[in-house]
Amino acid sequence: VFIAQIKGISIFVPLWEIPKNPYSLLSFEHIADVFNQLVLVAPISIVMLGLILIQIKKGKNTTDDSIKVLYMVSFLTFLSAIFIDPQLGASRDWDLLSLYGIPLTLYAGYSFTELYDKKKFPPWIIVASILIVLVHIVPNIYEKNHPKLAVEYLDKVLWKDPHYQTDYQGAYRGISWGFILRNNVGRNDLSEKYFTRRTIVDKYDSTPLYNLGVLHFEKNQNDSARYYLHKGFELTPQDPKFLSMLSEVEKKSQNIQLAEKYAREALKLDSTYLPALTTLGIILSNQNKILEALFYFRKVYDIDPDDELNIMNLGIIYSRGINVDSAYYYMNKAFPYLPESRKIEILGCLVSITLYMNNKTEAIEYLNQLKSIAPNSEIVRKKEKEIYGQ
Repeated sequence: VFIAQIKGISIFVPLWEIPKNPYSLLSFEHIADVFNQLVLVAPISIVMLGLILIQIKKGKNTTDDSIKVLYMVSFLTFLSAIFIDPQLGASRDWDLLSLYGIPLTLYAGYSFTELYDKKKFPPWIIVASILIVLVHIVPNIYEKNHPKLAVEYLDKVLWKDPHYQTDYQGAYRGISWGFILRNNVGRNDLSEKYFTRRTIVDKYDSTPLYNLGVLHFEKNQNDSARYYLHKGFELTPQDPKFLSMLSEVEKKSQNIQLAEKYAREALKLDSTYLPALTTLGIILSNQNKILEALFYFRKVYDIDPDDELNIMNLGIIYSRGINVDSAYYYMNKAFPYLPESRKIEILGCLVSITLYMNNKTEAIEYLNQLKSIAPNSEIVRKKEKEIYGQ
């Protein structure tokens, strides 16, 4: 461990504080983490070890060699969990270091049965063990069934965690958690502070700037979105995501020519960048440049044939006088995977397409599906007139 630290090999927890890392072996934060993990992976074993020590003090012992083997394996794997840096995994991935829980449980359980007379086994130990298990497991099960509460609790822990502070690698590890909050959980309100914290420490990291641009775009704060995206693009002008996102910002702001310009410039950097291809296709479609829009949607489909929203875009663009049969095919293919709001639009199109194909029975089936999703809506009344002519 000492040699690894001297040579700058970041495998083990530092023996002493180093620049950008106050998380050392004997720091309170690390000792607390080790203790918390021990309680998490082997709560019953801790109780059993205490009872085993009581019996050993009374002079009882066992000569079984298998217990000695389990003891050595438990001890060595526990030492590895103390010395190996948890950041080798994902963000604070202590699961990778919890292996010692298996041999420790086996050692404690086996030793316990060897040192205690089964016929005189104290009943209170069973009751205490059950209570410990419940105290240990019930909160975990509760959080698993209440993910929103779990996310908020975990966020409070990580925001104060030493590995997410500005004095530890410049708060770099907060970017991954912020991205999870934004992209996987939809908690933009919680994620923004992690990206902001990183930008304060490192003004040359474009990743948090991009995420802040996206966050402000989703909050309809387009000027702030422009600020962060332009700033990020200045740092990494070879990355197409900034221009592509700026294209979406301008499209939302109805600056169509500028939006088209940014999308085309993004594709000059990477002709296969899917978001820019999709955005440009939508912009061209809105300008009634149908064949050119189709070209970009087809390109997206060639690269990623499983992109449901692009499949829907293909169906819509084909329905605009190009090929009704293709429109029918792509809309049906995309339909099961679309959100409810988009299903309404697609069902309306499918009613019109099947009527055009002289298939009134199927058109009525699509109308019934539309009624189940959006009863008494304007689009339902409109499609009823198309079918029944009322």
